[in-house]
Amino acid sequence: MADVGTYAEMEISVSDGVLSTSLPSFSISVVEPPNRPPTISGSPLATVVIGETYGFGPTGVDPDGDSLTFSIVNKPSWAGFDTATGSLSGTPVLADVGVYADIEISVSDGELVATRPPFTLTVLEAPILVTFTVSGTINNLDGFDLKLKLIETGEEATISNGSTTFAFYVGLEIGSTYTVNVTNQPINNNQVCDVAGGSGTITGVDVSDVVVTCTNIYTIGVTVTGLAGSGLVLQNNSGDDLTITGNGDFGFSSFLFSGDSYNVTVLTQPAAPLQECSIAGGAGTVADADIAGISIDCANLYTISGTVTGLAGNGLMLQNSGGDNLLIAANGAFTFSVALFAGDSYLVTVLTDPANLSQTCGVASGAGTVGTADIGDIAVSCTTNQYSISGTITDLEGSGIQIEVFPGGETLTLSGGTTTFSFAALDDGTPFDVQVVTQPTGPAQECSVTGGAGTLAGGAVAGVSILCLNFHVISGTVAGLTGTGLQLQLNGAETLNISADGAFGFSTTLIDLSPYAVTIPIQPSSPTQICYVYNSTGTLSGTDIVDISVSCSGDVLPLYSTNGTGWNDYVKNDGGDRYHANDLACSTADGPTYDGCVHGGEVRVFDTGSSAVCTGLTASDSLGAFDWVCDDSGATTKFYSAGLADGMYLSDLIDFTTGNWKENAVLLDSGGGPAPATASAIWWTTCPYRKPRPD
Repeated sequence: MADVGTYAEMEISVSDGVLSTSLPSFSISVVEPPNRPPTISGSPLATVVIGETYGFGPTGVDPDGDSLTFSIVNKPSWAGFDTATGSLSGTPVLADVGVYADIEISVSDGELVATRPPFTLTVLEAPILVTFTVSGTINNLDGFDLKLKLIETGEEATISNGSTTFAFYVGLEIGSTYTVNVTNQPINNNQVCDVAGGSGTITGVDVSDVVVTCTNIYTIGVTVTGLAGSGLVLQNNSGDDLTITGNGDFGFSSFLFSGDSYNVTVLTQPAAPLQECSIAGGAGTVADADIAGISIDCANLYTISGTVTGLAGNGLMLQNSGGDNLLIAANGAFTFSVALFAGDSYLVTVLTDPANLSQTCGVASGAGTVGTADIGDIAVSCTTNQYSISGTITDLEGSGIQIEVFPGGETLTLSGGTTTFSFAALDDGTPFDVQVVTQPTGPAQECSVTGGAGTLAGGAVAGVSILCLNFHVISGTVAGLTGTGLQLQLNGAETLNISADGAFGFSTTLIDLSPYAVTIPIQPSSPTQICYVYNSTGTLSGTDIVDISVSCSGDVLPLYSTNGTGWNDYVKNDGGDRYHANDLACSTADGPTYDGCVHGGEVRVFDTGSSAVCTGLTASDSLGAFDWVCDDSGATTKFYSAGLADGMYLSDLIDFTTGNWKENAVLLDSGGGPAPATASAIWWTTCPYRKPRPD
């Protein structure tokens, strides 16, 4: 607003620093903006009842923010008007009843005016209310100060003794709800009054059918005697708890009607001192009178307790007088849960002894009669049961055997022929291990224990078994030995050097039932021989081994050493078979095709040097060239070559590279697989094949 005016001769120029030019001069006029009118709004009530306050305040707004002033036309005489706010207000009275038309309220910013549409305000007289009363009847009232209340109006009626009716004087309009309650029960005489039909809705007529019925109620009283402790709580019909603080008369807070049953019980017995209260006449049915003959008699109780010592197992169960079982978990004090009266007898016994560990428990001072003090000197002592460890011993021949139960237990010395043993008893739960600490001698034996270790667990151990086995020697004979350096070995351990034929025996003795194996780690030399062990392996079974046979042999020899050494030699077939001819040369006179001759050069012999029978004994050769037959009819067992094996030919015996015979050896098998019995050598001196001369 301060800039309103005319600004003349304004000129705008532009210059390049040397020359300049200007626009023509001009003027600018700054004028005030146009005034905008205010607005007015609001919705007034059209009626008001006499005695009620009427109020209407319109809303005026000026878009330019100018100050506003309100005015009114046709203002009711009973109302006031505020020109600053436009508020119309007032309270009409009976004389103001009527219609007030064309009321206009305007607002002005000092220049422009806005007027809301005219409205009519009617002042009405107050309506006439029609109300209805609530009343009813009273039955059997026999007391003072019964109070009834109509909740909706707040009216309370005090009813006098003997009244048979009641009524509320403040009425309710049609459609209103009504609720009649008893706010105070009668005094002087114990009664309870109940309301029937005391709630509903006003329907246009007075309510007169509310019925109040009063019924007599009765108290439940008790008389307590002998109470010395604290905490006694009684109950009636499992509720209505009554705490008793001393001897005398007491009453439950809840009342009962005639015909109701009552049952007075003890919820909590008194303590400090411990007592038990009994009830006489505590149950029955109320019959038009208070119950006052219930007697509560309390007497002191005394605990039965003691001490347990030596308990190491589980499950100890004590019992008092055939009942009141008490499980004891550890050493220390115990108390039975059931206390006794003075003059009662008590008898504490062990119902179940502990197990794991097995124990036996005894009771001292466990029986008597309760006086006027707690019983606390009962002593229960437990000792661990002991059990023996015993068993059998089999085949004990020697003497001086000592067996001991470990750790740190008894040692027993047993004589030959003993068949049973038993150690002194040990505490249950003791680990044990029965061992042989000294083996028997004369004869030497080795005794071993079976089932000798464990832990005693509630019973004697009688299943320990000791088996004694004798030691045995391993021996035999050697035959056919001409070389030196032969060595025998027992079970891969002890070695025995053999220098000549005859008996041998190992110094190592073996326990019965153990296996044995005699082997030859070094064969003899000078001359070279192959020795073979017969009956070399087995298992000891109660006797010494004396039948091991070692047979040593040299080369494979021609059976017919005079006329049958060469491959092409034949001898007369003049014996019982081809192996028992008389070693006479065969000639053409014996047959044109040598039918009467034996191919002596083909028959070789190997003398095992052993008297072992042929059963279970077989021979072969390293080239697999021959079949072999066994002959045990002589002093020693022999094998004869019985001709070329199937599929084998003379050419299989010749080394065509060298033009000589191939080396061959006899292999013996007594059930453990083929093993060399002779050294590998050439069996013939003259070869029928001559190697071609190189050109």
